Amino acid sequence: MKKLLWAFIVAGLLLPSMAAAQFVLEYPDGELQISGRIRPAFAYRFYQEGDYNHKKNRFYVHQARIKLEGEMFDVFEYELQIEVRGYDDGEIGKDLYLEYKPVSTFMIRAGQFKVPYSRTRMVSTSKLAFTTRPAVADEFVPGRDRGVMVRFRTSDRKYVLYAGAFAGNGDNTKNDDRLGRPLYAVRVEAAPLGKIPKTEGDIEMTPSPRFLVGLNVAYSDDAGPTEEDYPRTICGRKNLFGGDFTFKYSGFYFKFEANFAKLQSFESLEPPTLGANSYYAGGFLVAASYYIPSLKIEPVIQYDQFDPMTHKLGSYSNSVQRTITFGMNYLPFGHDFKIMANYFKRLPYPGGDHQWKEDELRIIAQLMIG
Repeated sequence: MKKLLWAFIVAGLLLPSMAAAQFVLEYPDGELQISGRIRPAFAYRFYQEGDYNHKKNRFYVHQARIKLEGEMFDVFEYELQIEVRGYDDGEIGKDLYLEYKPVSTFMIRAGQFKVPYSRTRMVSTSKLAFTTRPAVADEFVPGRDRGVMVRFRTSDRKYVLYAGAFAGNGDNTKNDDRLGRPLYAVRVEAAPLGKIPKTEGDIEMTPSPRFLVGLNVAYSDDAGPTEEDYPRTICGRKNLFGGDFTFKYSGFYFKFEANFAKLQSFESLEPPTLGANSYYAGGFLVAASYYIPSLKIEPVIQYDQFDPMTHKLGSYSNSVQRTITFGMNYLPFGHDFKIMANYFKRLPYPGGDHQWKEDELRIIAQLMIG
């Protein structure tokens, strides 16, 4: 383990100049920027004595992406982001969209991109304070999907409204969409003291206190998964609602987010007929970090819990999944190159001593190119 840690540190000393590299092609009608990121990783899972799993200790590549983005004719912007790891249970195409932005306060986007729901989900993986997102802000909420979205914002970017309609079978749904019904999502954000960038942590050392409040809702009729995929989707109706609060000031970062859903199964699909019973799912997360600029380190801590099914909103069943995450980030070049180490402490199910999942140690090195 010590050798592994030293390997990541040495990589940080050898690769600083690559992070600042810029690859931009300019032409009469616009420009094209080529960039990407790679995230080699190591994971150790603390299985009980006698348990066996071939992924107990493993090196892997968390992400390896190439991104092409640019603008045309001063009013069009585009992005093509491709995952190139060579193994993935999802699609290799990530963000694939075209934007029309005639003025700074209005934009319409079409293609494949993140559904505007949950700040934790909308922040890029490369700008997270943790190595991964918890289920309540990842698997449970919409991910990337194909559709159209409009965004309205004030000129100072303090207030933002997103609204979109999507196919409803994106990378966090994975169904065949036999009903052919769209997913609708709306999100509003308010940062009255000044805009906050879409990053976690506060390595920017925000000079004055700033906070952001976000509220979002989504609605979809799902025809059921084609693989074992709950809690991402069900064969039925899903009403999602949630909110988040983000605070940054002088290196200190705090976040709270909650997401819940009311789910009602279909008894039949032709025509769609809802069953009598409905249930809820969801949970929340609380996270904090503090960036120490003299050492370029950022201690982080997070508590999250997710309940896949309860019959009363606001209460939790005996199957609630709870995790405390302790971490340390070393950011010698900010998010362009950083080393992240997280220890996931899985707590027992309420009323028992059985953990919902084994503890895990995860270390990731991230290099941004371009």
